[in-house]
Amino acid sequence: MAVGRAETDQPVRLTEPAAPAPAPRRRPRPVDALVVAGYLGLAVLLTTGQWRRPERLFHQAGDQMLFEWMLARAARAVTGGENPLHSGALNAPDGVNLMANTSVLGLGVPLTPVTLVFGSQTAFLVAVTLSLAGTATAWYALLARRLVRSRAAAAVGGLFCGFAPGMVAQAGAHLHMAAQFLVPVILALVFRPASDRVRRDGVLLGLAVAYQVFLGEEVLVFLALAAGVFAGAYALADRAAARRLAPVVARRLGIGALVAGVLLAYPLWFQFAGPGHYRGMPFHTEGYRLDVVSFAATARQTVAGDARRAGLLSPNPTEQNSFFGPFLPLLAVLVVVRLWRRPLVRALAACGLLFALLSLGTSVVVNRHDTGVPGPYRLLADVPLLDLVVPARFALVCVPVLGVLLALALDRVRGGGVRTWAPWAGA
Repeated sequence: MAVGRAETDQPVRLTEPAAPAPAPRRRPRPVDALVVAGYLGLAVLLTTGQWRRPERLFHQAGDQMLFEWMLARAARAVTGGENPLHSGALNAPDGVNLMANTSVLGLGVPLTPVTLVFGSQTAFLVAVTLSLAGTATAWYALLARRLVRSRAAAAVGGLFCGFAPGMVAQAGAHLHMAAQFLVPVILALVFRPASDRVRRDGVLLGLAVAYQVFLGEEVLVFLALAAGVFAGAYALADRAAARRLAPVVARRLGIGALVAGVLLAYPLWFQFAGPGHYRGMPFHTEGYRLDVVSFAATARQTVAGDARRAGLLSPNPTEQNSFFGPFLPLLAVLVVVRLWRRPLVRALAACGLLFALLSLGTSVVVNRHDTGVPGPYRLLADVPLLDLVVPARFALVCVPVLGVLLALALDRVRGGGVRTWAPWAGA
């Protein structure tokens, strides 16, 4: 017999439990199609001006044109049999190592027909639209299947994860940061608790990780760091669940690492040791940090947004990765306090707070004033691979954290109840 506690993820066992019944698979419903169509419609609406005039640029002209070139280069590699990892069309005569740059082959290769027929500008718009809507859809699916019972709560959570101000800002120039639709898939595979199909899940995990490398390695770095922090925080909050799930997760990770390692061996060698490889950043990251005040400021894309004010509180229009407004951070605090007994909520709070602090850079800036207070990013600034990360983008990890908290809060308000399993439970 088990009696569930209202505020925890796990039931209280009063007697030795019987063999658990398999969790029922949640089949797609008509509402799911409506939610996905809504996401797609919103993505099209946000890019209406560009669809009407494809030659019109978003807010970061140089980066957008570079990614359009990358999409065109991927199409030429597919049709002309050229090396997709290197090109002599830039930085002549030495060429450029595309694997060491944001070549987004994971978007460029499948969009080759669009690029060839309609051009790279249209392909860029298709990539932006699908990245935003696809990311929202993937988070919606994860929330609906694993974390909440209410489809409405999952829809709102997915909406925020895909269309938060930081995601929209990045999508206008940085396809590699906007294409996050594999993030929920990877998390679902890593944290699946069932001990069956470990080999299958490990293979799928390796394939998903390998594909994410060709979408954006920076997102994968953030994902690995965030998943590690989240898992550690959850283990501290629920040691019994951690001990039970650790062997299964470890085996799945091992198989995934082997599959991804085989698939990525040559591309990664080319990136770090091939022609045109480089180390470190070509610019100082000191200026690419967030202002503390920006987390409660309104984004320029919103109705109440002030482009001038937002510009003063961020490195540039593309790196406006926080700007959650004055109410959402407060709501998140209230949700964490109210649901603090749930290990999931504690782990989310720890993860979100840490990455918000990392986005402040090596020293904390408050309302454009450098306080001189050292930020935690100072500890990571010289770590290999992490020295290639823009500090301001750490705040993008806060987007799904807030999205999940928002979904949990709405699910509770709608009477969806509390699932009596860990965040990685379920089919």
